[in-house]
Amino acid sequence: MDMVSFAMDLLASNSPDEQLIGARVLRQFSISAPFSENTLQKIGIDISVVERLVEMLNWTYHKEEEIRLSSAETLSKLGGMKQNSLRIAAILGAMELILSLLQTNRSLIPAADEIGEKNLEFDHSYTFWTFNHFGPLILKNLAHNHDNFSAFMVFYQKLGFFTKE
Repeated sequence: MDMVSFAMDLLASNSPDEQLIGARVLRQFSISAPFSENTLQKIGIDISVVERLVEMLNWTYHKEEEIRLSSAETLSKLGGMKQNSLRIAAILGAMELILSLLQTNRSLIPAADEIGEKNLEFDHSYTFWTFNHFGPLILKNLAHNHDNFSAFMVFYQKLGFFTKE
């Protein structure tokens, strides 16, 4: 088994430590020039891994922030490839989770239709600005694919930016 396959398997684990290792390995291989293209292709083929990475954007517990950050960085690279950007955009709730990276003032107790945030204190050097960087980067990469245009229009209509005419 190669490292990328092993890391992809670790993402599905029930152990937070194994999930963290898997997210770290995928992030490192996806940003490393000699391995990036092959890694992103392998991740993009497995829709369950792409869905898991998107799901991890919603993880807001204090101990899960590095997993969330690694997932965001991997998705930012993954979204730059046309076929993978289609897969990301097709995941139900993906746009809302990507936009959740932009929110800096989420409360401790979420409303029924909101994603809750733990608090503003981090053990690591991560700040909301770090997460804020990846939200627009992922959206930019997804928007470069013209096939995603209709998905963006439907999403923005839901948010009330456009009205159907």
